[in-house]
Amino acid sequence: MSPVTWLSVLTAEIPMASGFEVELDRQLRAQAQTSAGIDLSDGGYALLPPDGGFVVRFRTVGSTVVGFIEGDLVDPSAHGHPVVLAWRARSAPDQQISPDHAPMDIEFFWLELPIAELSAGTRIDTSAAEEAVTARFPIEWDVHDWSSAHLQWIAHRAFTPDELAALTTTVRDAVRDWNEREPNKIHYLSEPSISPDQRVVAFYLDLGPVGSGAVVTVLNAVAASPIADAIARGAVGRRA
Repeated sequence: MSPVTWLSVLTAEIPMASGFEVELDRQLRAQAQTSAGIDLSDGGYALLPPDGGFVVRFRTVGSTVVGFIEGDLVDPSAHGHPVVLAWRARSAPDQQISPDHAPMDIEFFWLELPIAELSAGTRIDTSAAEEAVTARFPIEWDVHDWSSAHLQWIAHRAFTPDELAALTTTVRDAVRDWNEREPNKIHYLSEPSISPDQRVVAFYLDLGPVGSGAVVTVLNAVAASPIADAIARGAVGRRA
């Protein structure tokens, strides 16, 4: 018998390819830990269906087809929070990807997650990391755990294609340099998530054991690059 997890009811109702289920669990747990400071695997949380059961739906955002499922995330106090989990395929962003026939490059994210309700009292002290950052632009900090992070940059106006490429290259190079230099590695860096108006770019990092030092390194690499002149502010632990 499979162990009961926060996803057990969902996976019992919606057929899923093995890789889809594994990555859905891993990525969404990490994002909930980063953004809301909660551990969905501690046995106190469960994703339950709304009235009518779980349903796989799709919507098109620009040229990307996003799959999503609505549900209620029940917390340890038995309070239910409406949430929406979503996914897209990096290799086929214009296609509807069903959970039971999924490629291996699926990116999962919370389309709706009530962070304020879930994270009350879980924010951690980021003062040491803040002092180590050399950026001239302000950075907002909303961190609940250093095992993963969302890093976000907001431009004064829409980023140009060259600026988007430069920002992505700078972040990738910073992560690569860290992993070549340090014994503890950054486990994963997402593709950039870019807002429709091209003003907000975000990356998700699975930091593993590296902690705040890696976040500071990436922030300072961006701050020292020419792209910094286009940035109005940054954010750590927040989503667009």
